[in-house]
Amino acid sequence: MGFKSWLRDRTKPLRRRLWPARRWYEYQRRLQGMRCFRLGADFLRLLRVLPQRSKEGQPMRLLIVNLTPHLGDTIMQMPMIEALRAANPEAHIEYAVEESAAPLLRLMPQLDKVYALRLGKTSPLAYGLAVKRAFRVTMAYWKFMRHSEPTVCLMPRWGDDLFRASALAYLSSASRRIGFSWDVVRGVDPAPYRDALLTDIIRGGSGMHEPVRFCLLASEAGLIPRSAVDQVSEQGLLSLKRMAEMQDWPMLAERLGIDRRVPFAVIAPGASHPKKMWPLERWLPVMDELKAMGLHVVLLSGPSDADVARDLQARSGNRATLVAGTTSLAESLTLLSQAALFLGNDSGPGHVAGALGIPTVALFITGPRVDPDNAYALERNRPMGPFVACCRPPHSIPPCEGWCSAPDAHCITLIEPEDVIRAATGVLERAKATRAELV
Repeated sequence: MGFKSWLRDRTKPLRRRLWPARRWYEYQRRLQGMRCFRLGADFLRLLRVLPQRSKEGQPMRLLIVNLTPHLGDTIMQMPMIEALRAANPEAHIEYAVEESAAPLLRLMPQLDKVYALRLGKTSPLAYGLAVKRAFRVTMAYWKFMRHSEPTVCLMPRWGDDLFRASALAYLSSASRRIGFSWDVVRGVDPAPYRDALLTDIIRGGSGMHEPVRFCLLASEAGLIPRSAVDQVSEQGLLSLKRMAEMQDWPMLAERLGIDRRVPFAVIAPGASHPKKMWPLERWLPVMDELKAMGLHVVLLSGPSDADVARDLQARSGNRATLVAGTTSLAESLTLLSQAALFLGNDSGPGHVAGALGIPTVALFITGPRVDPDNAYALERNRPMGPFVACCRPPHSIPPCEGWCSAPDAHCITLIEPEDVIRAATGVLERAKATRAELV
């Protein structure tokens, strides 16, 4: 045992006794940091470096702020964007987002402008990172957005605001800054200072599927009708389907080497974190079963996890068509829209496929007893769409409790190939029955 480990074990009882004082100190430090930010922004506004407050009665200029880089989060906010445009056809709607998610939003006709901000993908959990993030948000606002002048800012993310959306909204000088209360997610440390930059604090929303929660925020703020919240989880996205039609599918299929006469299933074996990746050898019997069902397999990935798809291709004996890292986002939309089935981990491609109305199977790392507000819970983050099935571990593997806290594939290894095949068969039959009723 090293000295650090020995010291950590010896001081554990003391650190447990000091924990309440440490939490109080952290709370006070973040509270004072929030007050300093407000004072600094108000001083710059007094000097007219920042724009003055927007006045009531002006035409609506709506700014949606979502500073996370994740494709899935962006997809799940699209029903809210569609509802906002339908309810406010004359409004000018803008969107501020992390640079990596901007290309998808720029394809949405409901948005008048998209600001792509390079703020970094690391969640600023530590105080120092939070201060640094607030500074980067301020600099990005000054560089790219100081002329936007919204009257309403909407921050759809839940109450922790890790990515400092409320800071950007406060800099914008919008007369209404709407977001969820800090305690919308249950079981978090008291942090009412997170609401200090809001004018409209929306309560409720705990335990909901993200698309429903986002639409609820806009509804409670009076920006969309309550009816727009119902059935969001089971609906496809019309705007996403139209984006998929922008590419020439016959030409794309020829370039990718896909025979359009043969139905195919798309498998996306990658994920944003290693613990969310199902072991590659588990995909092999699934691929054999898909072949027996008459489906060719296409392996899809983005540039960041292309090596994972290439590894699976090699393990399968080159029995699939590999398009890993070779398609743009728009081309991937078109490819997924033509698939007969999608299978993958909890990642962006699964959200795209589900929202396109493609039969989708997504694999999650959380067991059935997880808090539905957990960041990895399928109750919160499952793909939306009419034909979606999810596979999850039957229980957690110790020392995990409810959700997987391991650095690599751990609890997800309890999902068997038979579970995935059963889910795929079920969702295909459900889609077939639904389409037969419509004929």
